Amino acid sequence: ETPAGEYYISISEYSFMGIIKLDANGNILWNKKLTGPRGGPKCPGFCTEVTSSGGCISSLKDENYETIINLAPDGSLLWSRSFTDFSYRWTKSIKSDNLGNFYIMGTYGNMGATFIQKMDASGNLIYAKNISGTISYEDAFVSNTNELFILSETPVLKLSKIGATGNIAWSRGIGAVSTSSLYSNSTYFSKTTNASINFIVGMDDSSSVIFKFSGDPSELCNSY
Repeated sequence: ETPAGEYYISISEYSFMGIIKLDANGNILWNKKLTGPRGGPKCPGFCTEVTSSGGCISSLKDENYETIINLAPDGSLLWSRSFTDFSYRWTKSIKSDNLGNFYIMGTYGNMGATFIQKMDASGNLIYAKNISGTISYEDAFVSNTNELFILSETPVLKLSKIGATGNIAWSRGIGAVSTSSLYSNSTYFSKTTNASINFIVGMDDSSSVIFKFSGDPSELCNSY
């Protein structure tokens, strides 16, 4: 949802990605068909997020490339960037910070390890990193002070704080939460009205767990 109460819907098809913008009453404002600059036959979309300007930024596959496309609120193209994809990257989410930077995150490789790609507001690459020892990316959030936190799967659920250059400031296993039976995409950050507090929610086939988290790793010992 945009600050003006408008919405973006992304549609993924084998050969293109569709973006539809709706007003607050559900009326179509515009729609776009997106493909990568190479025009390959395989261009499915991954995800779309609202930008601070009220536009949207999207990620799609372009054969052996990953393409990031940033659109203005009226649907016009601001910029597009492509990166060679050697390890089967699948973008799961895009987040932004208060400085206008974007974080493109997801999994890569046969085992689905976690990757992070940071870009500035103009689409310039700042860094590309991976979190070793992970099985799959789950979710992320950016704090009010522009700190990035990522949830990923290992033999236990792991929360990592990412530094300004993409280094891992710290990683913590969350309690004794095993990820062996977690439902796919069932672990996520849930924001509250207090912007400094988030809840980490996880569900498997027998139980659910909630952790309160406001940036202090010692909180990860206490579940609800």
